Amino acid sequence: MYDVLDVAAYVINKYWLHGSPITNLKLQKILYYIQGYCLRRNNAPAFFERIYRWPYGPVVPEVYFNYNANRSKAIPALTDDQVNALSNIFKKDRATTKVINEVINQSFAFSAVQMVEMTHKESPWLNAQNSGIITLGAMSSFFGSHDPLSLEEN
Repeated sequence: MYDVLDVAAYVINKYWLHGSPITNLKLQKILYYIQGYCLRRNNAPAFFERIYRWPYGPVVPEVYFNYNANRSKAIPALTDDQVNALSNIFKKDRATTKVINEVINQSFAFSAVQMVEMTHKESPWLNAQNSGIITLGAMSSFFGSHDPLSLEEN
C-alpha cells in the first residue's frame, strides 16, 4: 500500500508527461478509481486514507487540501527530485503500480466533468451519506461486479 499523497503525485506526474496537466477535481476521481480497481484486482486497497462523499464526487481530503490552492487550475508539475523519489517508491508494489498505471491511462479519455457524472451514478457515492465515508466494502462490492472505466476490455 502507498501513501495517498505519493499516489496523487504519481498521477500528476503521469498527466504532465502525457501533456495533459490535471486539476484537483479530476485527480480526486482518479484516486477513487485507483482504489476501486485495486480492490477489484488485488483484493487490497492502494492507500490507507479514506474517501468521502462530497458534492462533486468522491474526495480524499488529505489530497484535496494539499492541492486546493490551485482551485480549478492545473496542479503544477513536480520537480525532478520529486519525480526521482516517486520512481523508487513505485517499484515496491508492482501489482498496485500496474493497476494505477492502467487507471491513469484509461482516465485520459474522460474530462473531469465526465468523471464527476460517472461517480454520481455509482453506488459507492450514491449510498454514502453526505460528507460521509465511502467504505472499502461498498467500493469492493461495486468494483467486483462493475468495470466503469472498461479496463477489462483492454
